[in-house]
Amino acid sequence: MAIEAARRGARVILSARSIDKLKNVEQECLAVSPLKTSNASRSARSRCSSSDAPSATVLVHPLDMLRYDDGSFDAAIALVLSTMGGLDILVNNAGVSTRSSAEETSLSVDQSVMATNFFGPVALTKAALCLLRQSPSRSPHIVVVNSAQGKLGLGMRTSYAASKHALTGYFDSLRAELSLESIPVTTVFPGYIRTDLSLNALTGRGEKYAQ
Repeated sequence: MAIEAARRGARVILSARSIDKLKNVEQECLAVSPLKTSNASRSARSRCSSSDAPSATVLVHPLDMLRYDDGSFDAAIALVLSTMGGLDILVNNAGVSTRSSAEETSLSVDQSVMATNFFGPVALTKAALCLLRQSPSRSPHIVVVNSAQGKLGLGMRTSYAASKHALTGYFDSLRAELSLESIPVTTVFPGYIRTDLSLNALTGRGEKYAQ
């Protein structure tokens, strides 16, 4: 998705936990982008104030959804403003799944899944709203990648399904609120896709499922 956005001329911000994977995607984005790479200033600016900073073609900035309450999201938003000059579209795509029964799943795993899948995207969206309201293209948009299990729960996925149901309710309500400001909120419910979600899913003890 990031590569296709870059191919169409978008300036792209890449965030995840793995800096190596982000760097690989950055190079692929730069290879297809019709934009010229610019050296953007990373000096601190007032959060959500206007910026005349040059726009980078691709910005790589690691983020961990588990750290949603330590100030790192606000720092990321300040960096986006100073480096990219604003924000048009926010795509929430973080997620971790589970592979254990409810009885075998520790409460700490339940909490970790909710943090990654629900509280993280909620906190990032809240932090980004002020920039979206000042969208340079005047076409702000919030996108949430959910799951079919945000509509229908399955066995051995209790924490995962709960977190995705929570996303559905929250962003449905947010859509109603932001419709007054003409900021669309789109929730995507993909079916089964070949990704590493199962490999990285958590067991009841918090270990990687690795299958």
